[in-house]
Amino acid sequence: MEALWNQLKLHRPPYRSWDISLKEYDSREFISTIDNILADLKTFDILHIEAALLSRLIYRMKSKFRSDKGFKNMEKVNRALLNYLNMSLEREFESLKDFIEINNGIISLPPKQSLEYVLVRMQGFAKLMCRVESSAIEAATILKTRLHTGQSWPVALLAYGIISRIWVLSRHITRKACAWYSNIHAFTETFESVGIPWLPENYHLPTNLSSWLNVPWINETLENIPIRTNWEKSIFDFIETNSNDEIKIQSMEEKTLQTVQKEKSVYEEDFDLGKPVARNTFQETLQAQSKEAKAGVEKCRQPKKKTKRDILEVFDIKSEKDLVKVLVAESHPTLDKLQWSVIVKRLRKLIMKLTENNTRDLSDKSFKKINRCLKKWTNLDNSE
Repeated sequence: MEALWNQLKLHRPPYRSWDISLKEYDSREFISTIDNILADLKTFDILHIEAALLSRLIYRMKSKFRSDKGFKNMEKVNRALLNYLNMSLEREFESLKDFIEINNGIISLPPKQSLEYVLVRMQGFAKLMCRVESSAIEAATILKTRLHTGQSWPVALLAYGIISRIWVLSRHITRKACAWYSNIHAFTETFESVGIPWLPENYHLPTNLSSWLNVPWINETLENIPIRTNWEKSIFDFIETNSNDEIKIQSMEEKTLQTVQKEKSVYEEDFDLGKPVARNTFQETLQAQSKEAKAGVEKCRQPKKKTKRDILEVFDIKSEKDLVKVLVAESHPTLDKLQWSVIVKRLRKLIMKLTENNTRDLSDKSFKKINRCLKKWTNLDNSE
């Protein structure tokens, strides 16, 4: 069975508030801890920016580096960050804050089951950040070797920078999650459970999240964490523009406006408004154009008539060479292919008859007979 903290979609406990008097319990410390956690979570927007850069870089590298091990680890980091975004831990703390209400000296607080649910989600959150950290280290080592070899170093340098920043942020966020866990876990002893218990009987929440994670770097100190609370300014605000370039751009814009205005005035002067035309004239012109187009199409479709002179130029056989040319030809310009094949077959039969099955040569009389037969077969008497 999958561990409770490893479930991406975990069912919440039923909504029931724990009501207690303000004199019996001081809730200011609990409210301040939730406010501090929400303030810390809002400073993690830089991780969202790095995750967006990583996803776009993976899209650009997918075709060329699809079999690279460093790219595979980058995809692991991206999948873990997507699970982090889908987890939305900030919404869980906001729901805890929404439980708190004060009416007539009685305060409504979330029950112990809600705190246990948030603690379990924080366990999964911390494990997910450890997954991001380990995958980022593996990707960074492979990208560093690529930089040493010099193969595709510009892309590798860009990926190495993004992965390094994600690695630092994942460690910082994991330490923050351990501090949040210990602060929230302290209230489980004082808060009361309402209704059916939510946690299973065999599941026990750890008192210290850092010892449960069991990573060697959890107690190491990091300096210069790139997290800012004010995001109104960016690096583009520090870029100074050249005043000369701005003057050139303004002068070019003024020149283009002047030329456009001149062309517009000339166009308005030369524009011919025309004269009113009746509707019937337009229809008549369309009909005349359609008739001309149909006549042209019919002229193109009419086949060229076969003349007596064209056929005599080809069928004037005087020697065996002329006869061979006629027999070898595949087609004739004045006849279609079927007519030509029939004429060639009849011509071969006539040659076999005149030569007595190739036993003697053709004479002048035989050539004249061949010409007469060809003229007869092609119906020269009926042609123009």
